[in-house]
Amino acid sequence: MVFEMKPSTTLISMAIGCSEKFSYTIGGSNYSMEGEIIVESGACMVVDYYVALNLESDGASTATIDLKRRGFE
Repeated sequence: MVFEMKPSTTLISMAIGCSEKFSYTIGGSNYSMEGEIIVESGACMVVDYYVALNLESDGASTATIDLKRRGFE
């Protein structure tokens, strides 16, 4: 999911990615993200969220893809 602030030229773009499947909706100036993860009792699960900022949407999207591939460590 990628957001851009564009009054006349792009000020900043933000991209959000996740290690698990999620969906999003955008309506006007509001947005929401949702996903469902079922974890058995006593088990644990790690979910990673990747957030990147850049001057353009392509750069922000590429950064989240790179973070997902390489990890953050």
